[in-house]
Amino acid sequence: MEGEYFSKNKADAFSNPDLATYLSQQKINELIVTGVFVEGCVSATVNGALARNFKVIVVDDAVGEPRIKARRQP
Repeated sequence: MEGEYFSKNKADAFSNPDLATYLSQQKINELIVTGVFVEGCVSATVNGALARNFKVIVVDDAVGEPRIKARRQP
């Protein structure tokens, strides 16, 4: 597998500060978030991304709980 890998030790992927640094260095400002546990890791990562001013898209068909609909944050 090619690409970057960032480990995490908490629900929020941004608990690893290297992730935000890498995304900023690559001039990435919009994220597509997928995952299994919406009430945990997905929600925590989305909140972490929004707190760092990233635009976030959560894909309805790519999360484990159907309650959350695909949406684009301003």
